[in-house]
Amino acid sequence: MELQTLVICGRFCPQAFDQAVTKDTCMAVGFFQRGVASFQLERFQEALCDFRLALAQLRDNTAIDYTQLGLRFKLHAWEVLFNLGAAQCRLGLWAEATRSLEEALSKGSEGARDHLCTALDQVQKQVHLQPRQGPRGEVFRPHRWHLELLEPVDFLGKAKDTEATRSWLQRTELMPF
Repeated sequence: MELQTLVICGRFCPQAFDQAVTKDTCMAVGFFQRGVASFQLERFQEALCDFRLALAQLRDNTAIDYTQLGLRFKLHAWEVLFNLGAAQCRLGLWAEATRSLEEALSKGSEGARDHLCTALDQVQKQVHLQPRQGPRGEVFRPHRWHLELLEPVDFLGKAKDTEATRSWLQRTELMPF
C-alpha cells in the first residue's frame, strides 16, 4: 500500500495502524502493513518489531488468507520473513537478515524461490532490500452483504449474539490495510 492511502487531510496518520492492531492484536496483516509504513518512514527498529509480531501472529502457518474477511490479500510467512530481513539490513544486522531470508526460502513457494535467492545474494553483498507490500489502495473492510447476512457461530457451531458480532465488524470496518 502506498503511504497516500494513510493520509488524512494531507497528513500521514500512523495512528490508524495503531488503532487497527489494538482492536485485533491477532491480525498479522495489520502488523505487517504497519511495519511497511514504518519502514517507508525509515523507522527501521519499529518496522523490525512489527514484522516479528506479524510472524508471531501467523502462528506457524505458511499463509493466512484474508479474503473471507473482506481483504483481497493472502499474507505468506515468506513475505513477512523477507520484510524482516529487509529491516535487519537497514539496521546493519546482515547475519540476521541472511538467516531470515534462508528461513523464507524454506517456507516460500516455488514461485517465490527466484526472488528470495536474488534477495539472499543482495544481502550477502550488503545491498539493502525494499520491503514487500500488500495490494495498493486496499482498505480492510468487510463486504456490506457479509454484515447483512451475518449468522455468527462459535467454534462449536452454536449461534452467538448477532448484535455483538455486528458491532465488532463495524469497529473493524475502518481498519487500514
